Amino acid sequence: MVANASVQVSSETLPLFEESLPETPLTNRAGINDYDDDECIQLNEELDIPSAAMAKQEAQWLIKSSIPVSLSYLVQLSFASFSLLNVGRLGITELAAASLGLMLANFLIYMPGYGLACALESFCGAAFTASTDKTKVGMHAQRGLVAISLMLVPILFVLYYIDDILLHFGQPPEMAKLSSRFLRIWSIGCWPMLAFETLKRFLQAMDIMQASTWVTVIVAPFHIIISYLLVWSPTFGVGFIGMPLGMTISNWMLFIGIGGYITLSRARHAWGGFSFECMNGISEYYCIAIPSALMMTLSWAAVETTTLGAAINDEEVIAMCAKLAPCLAFAMLFDGLNGQAAGVMRSLGRQRLGSMLAFPSYWIISMPFGVFLAKGPLGLDSLGLFVGLTTGMGIFALSQECFMLFFVDWKKEVKICLDRLARSTRARYAENSESTNTLQMSTEDSGSAV
Repeated sequence: MVANASVQVSSETLPLFEESLPETPLTNRAGINDYDDDECIQLNEELDIPSAAMAKQEAQWLIKSSIPVSLSYLVQLSFASFSLLNVGRLGITELAAASLGLMLANFLIYMPGYGLACALESFCGAAFTASTDKTKVGMHAQRGLVAISLMLVPILFVLYYIDDILLHFGQPPEMAKLSSRFLRIWSIGCWPMLAFETLKRFLQAMDIMQASTWVTVIVAPFHIIISYLLVWSPTFGVGFIGMPLGMTISNWMLFIGIGGYITLSRARHAWGGFSFECMNGISEYYCIAIPSALMMTLSWAAVETTTLGAAINDEEVIAMCAKLAPCLAFAMLFDGLNGQAAGVMRSLGRQRLGSMLAFPSYWIISMPFGVFLAKGPLGLDSLGLFVGLTTGMGIFALSQECFMLFFVDWKKEVKICLDRLARSTRARYAENSESTNTLQMSTEDSGSAV
């Protein structure tokens, strides 16, 4: 091995610039991939790009990339909305049971699972941008699939006893029975739903934004037809359970669709084939994934809890919804800022800080303030709850934006990103070297025996 060698990271195309990423030498003392952490990263000076041109290019890329992603979420979320409208024609009890089932599914499965999948935004993007080995993107995606699979094991055990749990918390027997049936059938499609979210981020890290949109747009009409027939068809309709069954079929179609796209597109080269190597260093993934899931759960749970509190066994729900609509529209402005800020925080690997900001924003300030407005001297009832929720959203959004504007050293973050990648490369090189040495020793022993 040659001392003081230098490893060059090949140029990659950044989505925000037409220029390529400057070459970054990874200097070492002992060998090609064995270097000291103190001098492993050396960044070139900033690119000499006018600020106006940079802002223009970034805005164009953001608009181009955000439209398909937004459409994908809009169509995907409409699946549950259409199913609720469809089952609502069966009766008030069925609609309430389906709504309760969806809320519990969000709490138990979708919130933590979505948070685990979102952790890939911290790993896949960095691996694709800075690594010459694109299969590292697939390795991180495989870690995400393993993480969501392990998460579902205890949750499915809870769903087995969900009817007893609902009865314990005072739900009427008929409501508990229907909701438990809903969740047990829906759980069959929870893994492909979370796997779809994981693979979506695998593609988005490579700037493939339209794939998930096309898949959801293609599946959407099938979902509408299947859901309607399973609930209302005189031939093979099954009534209430047709709703979760239809959603389960649609979730599997989404997973198969995006999996097929990866198999047939250039993205397959970054997948690299499933390998248990993804289990190596999975603790590093959990260090970011768990705070990501916690940040998502704290934010989402506050919205669900407020909605539940505003909707309790009330006869003027329709009038109340019309009254709350302007407040909800205003709250969505802050919710959009939170979505943008949360994406940046995940890219920085600061999910833990995000969860630390989310907890006081929602559960120390927002919820008590909302209860005070609803039940206190002002007597705003449900409107007070949503005013408190909007306040929490605003505080959470502003705190994240202030952190990014005033406390983030962006040059340092790039160094951290490349350093993480370099450590992963060094570990992988060490494993390969050990395997090679073992094979050479085995060959020499065999030759000596002969």
